[in-house]
Amino acid sequence: MNEISKLILSAVFKQVKLKNGTKFLFCEDCFAKYNANMKCDYCYQVYFDASEDAQMDGKNWIECDGCRKWNHTDCEITNGTDKNMRQVAKDLNEQVALESTKQPNLVESSSSDEEKPYWCLKCRRAKAQKERSEQLK
Repeated sequence: MNEISKLILSAVFKQVKLKNGTKFLFCEDCFAKYNANMKCDYCYQVYFDASEDAQMDGKNWIECDGCRKWNHTDCEITNGTDKNMRQVAKDLNEQVALESTKQPNLVESSSSDEEKPYWCLKCRRAKAQKERSEQLK
């Protein structure tokens, strides 16, 4: 790649290097979303307006009950270390699959089922730290 191409590429795209050495190129809009933590904790897919783009890449997303951040359910199931959060993601995938096989007017309300909370990685860490500090009191 010649110097002019490199200059154009650096003006249009921003590079992010993860701790493991993986590099990503983002356009300016996606780079801003990445820096605002509007990305899946596991695969780093960025999202924009989650209310409209909850399935923008054809995958299911799950919202953190603490900070309203979104993660892919499949990424949580595959890469998550908290078995309770993996189960919440699995339950959501099963619910979406079940509802997609029914006729729209036959979808039953799950309001009688008590939903389990989902916490993103940042909120899990904060919650664990708070619990540890309360135990020390």
